[in-house]
Amino acid sequence: MGVPLGEVIYLAVKPMFKIYALIAIGFYLSRRNILSVDTTKNLSSIAIMVLLPSLMFNKIVTNIDNSDIAQIGTIAFLGLFNMFGGALLCFLAGLATRCPKVWYGGLISVGLFPNISDLPIAYLQSLEDSGILSNVDRGVSFDCIYTVIQVLFQFNLGLYRLIEFDFRDALKAANTKNLQDEEESPNGSDSTQELDDMDRAPTHTSDLSIDSSLDDNSDRGNHLRFLREKENSVRNTGSNTHRGLDLGRRDSVASATSNHSLRELPSENMADVVRQYSRFSELATGTVKMSDPADLQVAPKSQILSRNGFLGLFKSVFFLLVESLQKPISIAMIIAITICMIPWVKALFVQTDQAHISPAPDKLPPLSFIMDITSYIGAAQVPFGLLILGGTIGRLRIKNIPLSRWRTPLVVTAVRLVLLPVIGCALNSKVHKDGLFYNDPILYFVSNLVFCMPPATSNIYLTAFYTPPDYQDHTQVDCLAMSYICHYIALAICLPFTASYTLKVSLKY
Repeated sequence: MGVPLGEVIYLAVKPMFKIYALIAIGFYLSRRNILSVDTTKNLSSIAIMVLLPSLMFNKIVTNIDNSDIAQIGTIAFLGLFNMFGGALLCFLAGLATRCPKVWYGGLISVGLFPNISDLPIAYLQSLEDSGILSNVDRGVSFDCIYTVIQVLFQFNLGLYRLIEFDFRDALKAANTKNLQDEEESPNGSDSTQELDDMDRAPTHTSDLSIDSSLDDNSDRGNHLRFLREKENSVRNTGSNTHRGLDLGRRDSVASATSNHSLRELPSENMADVVRQYSRFSELATGTVKMSDPADLQVAPKSQILSRNGFLGLFKSVFFLLVESLQKPISIAMIIAITICMIPWVKALFVQTDQAHISPAPDKLPPLSFIMDITSYIGAAQVPFGLLILGGTIGRLRIKNIPLSRWRTPLVVTAVRLVLLPVIGCALNSKVHKDGLFYNDPILYFVSNLVFCMPPATSNIYLTAFYTPPDYQDHTQVDCLAMSYICHYIALAICLPFTASYTLKVSLKY
């Protein structure tokens, strides 16, 4: 006799309480400015550069070996289908609902990049003590492989630049203006160029239309005006060098914030996110360079324009991949896969039936302390990720948005969390019948789960990265905010339903 349906539904709903509790805490902390935009950015960098690589390394080395190569192939196929199938369905939904023309890049990104890192792991770990699913840690390792495939396409292969398409007109106008300014400047002297570069720097906080449209509290407005006046007074001292001006600006900001506690100010919002992340002024004269998903950089255009023709394009892609493979996530993934594919090397870290290595004095593998370290550090990834997610959602605003603009986010939510899971579960059923899950129930469960995920949080920061601080049209930010709010409301129903269906029908518990 199988598990009663009521118990299956309860077990599928129970993890949502933990997920939404952490999101709610992050929401509250952001509203109190405890989890500020700057703090969130730093935590994101810590998660991307330390916590997630540690989690991936630990789970993959512990639970994957050279007999799982076929499973990795299945994950690669389903991961690509999930990404590009979601992108196609969202694009068609945008055409049907007359999506604003300036949001098609963001729309495709919503479908292309789901949140398949923190949410599925949190969900799986909540089921560890249920007694129904076994090898939950193995399921986490499979989810890590799904995550690596997505990161590979989003950042290593440059698909994050889809969002740049939404700001093409603004970038073109800014580029034209910069060219005109260069032609009008006398002799293009170094000192003039330095001042122009300083004025285009992302820390320049000139009158921000997005700030004035979203900040309603007079205290925050007075505080920001004080910062601008202090910066302008420093900028007007033309006798200083570029470095001196930059240090003066930093000192003025520090002195201003020392008189005002951030927690006493109104809650930060998307205007503050744009102010922190925007690199539009640099983008007008350069191109994005990927440092890590939490901190994109800008490289000079000359590095790209100097590579012409097919050979130049090949070199550009090759060096981009080489540089991307030097990032912590890529390094952790490469090392972990290498270790788990060589039995005697894996035996140095964990116990395995495929090889035997003389144990350490504590009767454990000689390098087991590395697994202890990565396990301890990686355990913080999911709480950090969900808190950051809650803080990000807490800064979204949907007021003063025409009702006609709600059509696309609502339909995209239905496509991403209703239609795509149905298609994904049907595809996985076929894969299971063909024996491509290799009698691994946890792989089947994870593969169904990743088809029912909301958009990745990185889309919000990427949109802020490309948004001009003085942009008059907030369509991209508005549509993205509505889409995320709709997704995380619907997720409370759609994810437990998908999990219940998988457990009761697909896996026949």
